[in-house]
Amino acid sequence: RNLNSVSENIGQRRQGELLKNLSLELSASQAKGQAQTQRQIAELADRLDGIKDLMIQKIGNRATAEKANAAIEGPVGDAIAKLDLTNAHFLLQNIQQELTAIHAETKETNERTKQIQTSINDLRIEPAKIRDALVAADMQVLRTLDFSKVRPSVIEASLRQIAPGEKTSVARQFFANAIDSSGAVAWLQSAIAAGLNPNLRVAADYYEHESMLNEAVRAGNVDAAKMLLRSGASPHAYQDLHLTSYATTRFVFPLQGIASDEHLRLQTKQELAKAFIAAGTVVPKVVIKGDSYMSVMYSAKQQLEQAGAALGLPVTPTPTLCEQASTPICKNASARSGVDWCAAIAAMPKKLTYTSYGAETPLYDVQLRYLLSIEGDDAYFLGLVSSIGVDYVVVQLSRDASSWKVMKFMEPQYAMGLCRKDDDGYQPTACWREIDLVRQGTSNVMKSASWGVTWAISRDPCAPDRTSSTSPREDGDEARSLSVRRARYLRSR
Repeated sequence: RNLNSVSENIGQRRQGELLKNLSLELSASQAKGQAQTQRQIAELADRLDGIKDLMIQKIGNRATAEKANAAIEGPVGDAIAKLDLTNAHFLLQNIQQELTAIHAETKETNERTKQIQTSINDLRIEPAKIRDALVAADMQVLRTLDFSKVRPSVIEASLRQIAPGEKTSVARQFFANAIDSSGAVAWLQSAIAAGLNPNLRVAADYYEHESMLNEAVRAGNVDAAKMLLRSGASPHAYQDLHLTSYATTRFVFPLQGIASDEHLRLQTKQELAKAFIAAGTVVPKVVIKGDSYMSVMYSAKQQLEQAGAALGLPVTPTPTLCEQASTPICKNASARSGVDWCAAIAAMPKKLTYTSYGAETPLYDVQLRYLLSIEGDDAYFLGLVSSIGVDYVVVQLSRDASSWKVMKFMEPQYAMGLCRKDDDGYQPTACWREIDLVRQGTSNVMKSASWGVTWAISRDPCAPDRTSSTSPREDGDEARSLSVRRARYLRSR
């Protein structure tokens, strides 16, 4: 009876094959004895009974009927005809698993279709609406952007803009309005996790561009600033220094910027400073203690002596590049980019020796001392130079070290441009100026096209430098009094 049940739907050809295989199995059993034959027939009956029940179950279930019938007419029927009942049982059981997998795939496809439709609707969201939502930290719209999977580049484009009717960026307005909104800060963190750049450069009121970490600090949004640092932002937030007239900048001296911020309470300053220090903030050593106030070295001295006291925290000089193998800044950049920046920094030449003696030049030997930031294919360092005295400079290096851009705070020299006017319209004579150096082929020679002078790449990047101990002179011939000029240069931007 079981044999008839399971062979009912497999077709005449397979029924004949089944009877033939059954006859062969019975003949083989009889040759071994009556008792074994009876036992094998009983086992076969049980297996046929199990297959029969399973077939009835699958054919009787609407969800599996169509697939079960197709299987019985195909591989299941073939297995039954060969008396391969184990395989037939497996194939029938597998039908449910296949249908479950198909159901999961269908559900996933439906979800993807819904997301695609949402993204299509997102394309209809005007950029102005995104910008306005960021300015107001409007969580209802921001959640819509998040759900719609808006590309990070679209959000970045809005954050970079100057806010309507303001002198500050959309990013600054967002941070200001998100101070009491943990949801807005969490939303930005998820956007960074999705690909938004934590070192994003935005438009600014004085600098052409600067990283949005500065905007979070200026807005007093400590939670957002700490989140950016945790997400890999450099504590030395980029500022476009070219022709700007403040020697003390947040790019180079972030702790000084925090200490002098009149909008923050002491406890808030301490909390923020600790986060910056943990993220790898550089505190440069003072090489010459008696340096002029119109120098970056003087600002380094002020930070070391005053920032710690103002913050109520111990502030000690940072080990130089020759004293430590890697820093949190290069580690975070490596994690974000997939490039081993710590190895790249270790391999870079760190000293240039001036070779065009007797020629006019704005700087002589250059030695890289501290890593400040990494963005794109460039790394930014705080370096030490000798010219008329010794001072710190900011040096931008390409990853292959073939080009160096040295930014030095200095009085004007030939064809170096006028300084940018400050907030009250005054145009100072000393400001950050750029000197571009390019490697000559594969040689160890770096050259300034503007000045026609050369430097040699030092074979020993950590050799003692030849910097002079002479300090730059204090020029008292300007129209403004010494006290006014000192206050302006010490002001932090």
